Amino acid sequence: MKTKILLKTILFATFLCPFFDLKASQLPIPRFVSTRYNEVNIRSGPGLRYPIVWVYKQNNMPLEIIGEFDVWRKVKDIDGDEGWVNKNMLTGRRNFMVSNESGAFLYQKEVKGFVKMAILEQGVMGKIIKCHSLDDYCYVNVSDFEGFIKRLDIFGVYNYEDVD
Repeated sequence: MKTKILLKTILFATFLCPFFDLKASQLPIPRFVSTRYNEVNIRSGPGLRYPIVWVYKQNNMPLEIIGEFDVWRKVKDIDGDEGWVNKNMLTGRRNFMVSNESGAFLYQKEVKGFVKMAILEQGVMGKIIKCHSLDDYCYVNVSDFEGFIKRLDIFGVYNYEDVD
């Protein structure tokens, strides 16, 4: 009897548990996401019992997920600060923040090449529309203006990554 129970437990653990894994999202780590709400609590650990260490007061802020535990995501912001947030406070929408201290140019693509449309200061945020791994530029939207921005000037996309 004990042998049958043990055998069933081993079979369940071996073959069925991978299909019921609720602890991880099965998405790649690291990856970029954005805040879903105007107020998002960042905690010192993965759970409500951990204290809030700071609060993001802006939705659509890009964050990098660097770890997961159950429904909690360990995130890193543009400044390198790390903390834990509930996954329900995040969205997969891809946004960016200008990371270059000197700012970044927003370009319009013309037949002869790129033409500067605007200068975006460090900290300006926008939406990534398209970004191909083979291109040095991403197509973005900033306050209803669409154009191209250098991939290296923004936080929110990896050099090797395609975003559509």
